[in-house]
Amino acid sequence: MRLRTIALAFALALLGACAGDDNKGPPLTTVSGTVAADAVLAGYGVAVFAPAVELPGEPPNPAAPPATGAWLANGTTGPDGRYSATSFMGTRRPFVIGASAPFTPNSAIVDQRRYKYRSLNSISHRGGDVNVTPLTELLVARLLNRRPSSNDFLPVALQNRTEADVSAARQQVVAYLLNRPSRDDGNVISPVDVSAVTDFAAMPLNTVPGDPHFEALKRFHESLMDSENVQGVDEHMLFGNDPPADLLAMLTLDFMANCTVQGPNNGTGPSGPTRIVLDRRAITLGSVELAFQTGDQLRIEGNALSGTYSWVFNSTSSQANASLTIVTGRLTSVAALFSKCIPQNEVSLSGKHPSVFGLIGLLSQSLGLSREFQCAGPVTYPGFLAAPDSNFLFFDQKGAVRINGLSSPSLHLPSLAVFTIDAVPLVVVAGQVSPIRLASFTASYAVTLADFDAFEVRLTDTGQITGLSLTNAHSDQAQHCGI
Repeated sequence: MRLRTIALAFALALLGACAGDDNKGPPLTTVSGTVAADAVLAGYGVAVFAPAVELPGEPPNPAAPPATGAWLANGTTGPDGRYSATSFMGTRRPFVIGASAPFTPNSAIVDQRRYKYRSLNSISHRGGDVNVTPLTELLVARLLNRRPSSNDFLPVALQNRTEADVSAARQQVVAYLLNRPSRDDGNVISPVDVSAVTDFAAMPLNTVPGDPHFEALKRFHESLMDSENVQGVDEHMLFGNDPPADLLAMLTLDFMANCTVQGPNNGTGPSGPTRIVLDRRAITLGSVELAFQTGDQLRIEGNALSGTYSWVFNSTSSQANASLTIVTGRLTSVAALFSKCIPQNEVSLSGKHPSVFGLIGLLSQSLGLSREFQCAGPVTYPGFLAAPDSNFLFFDQKGAVRINGLSSPSLHLPSLAVFTIDAVPLVVVAGQVSPIRLASFTASYAVTLADFDAFEVRLTDTGQITGLSLTNAHSDQAQHCGI
């Protein structure tokens, strides 16, 4: 079995700084710990971040990234996975530790396949060593109640979490893993017991056989499908029980925004404070109404690594198109009629913007009852059947797409990074958009241009599969059926 890596690892800790003389400015602070998966992660670059706080007498840190305003310390993991980083970070809390793989020509691909992690996070209130492992990643995702992304500044996002919150989140992670679906059959429970790790971040970790902490990490690693990574586990832990997405739920927004004209809109686009309303009838920007019409297109594009999604409505009439941008679960802008509108206050998307599992459920719901398709071309991926024999598509409870049974081709969709969903052209009845079905679903994750996992399926408006493509780089197999 081939495995995947840490492209960027984060560990978050609320640590006590070393005592210092107030007359000499802020004290030096040292953060240290172990970065490990099912093996030590040696040679990884480590960066320690903290939230920006103006404190009297603290000199500026020239290494601080301007975009975050954070102070910064750097280090590198040794052969045993240990790191240590020191800087004048004063009393700023919490710390975020990011560990990234060395970018040598071959290690990036090898590590991406071996360790199965793009990023890891950790939180601790008690100081001392801070471990960076898959268990701490699950802990932080549980605290955030979403999958962390590159657009998150975690010291700020987690600074108000208490030690009681962390303890409760750990218990939830332990309970989840005890009810984790099997790697071989996602509809059957195969428990992963990590209860011996009483503190994911602070419990001593010796990366040697027999160490209870290390053995728990290995059990977790062994529970992953070949195409599954810890971010995919985040998705399943948080959203695995989500019902199929109802895309009409997004058409229930009403908020004030500040709009700026971006181009030659002939005076039709809004400018200044504007009320924006999305409902099943239209997108309304101030006095301008973009009514939905039968045949209009809806596309959802998402990047789970950055946490950025776009909802794009394309009109088939003379009306302008409109798009909504969502970053880390927040609506950040609406663009239409050459104007860009920024919400004046946070717009709640709870229950409106679907999770990856919600979209997978909608795809499953959009399929016809037979769920069959044929491959007219030559079969290159063992387990697929050539026409006139039929293939069958289904999804298990952990979000894996499977072809023709449990031992046949499969891919863990929630672990992929880039998603594109096209809806069947909208149908408007009595001025209202009817329930929305999917016309296509595409998902992929690329380590390099030549090394990637990918899935694509195309449907008719009645749910018949007209094309399907599946690439599993872990097994060096790919099959294209009508695509």
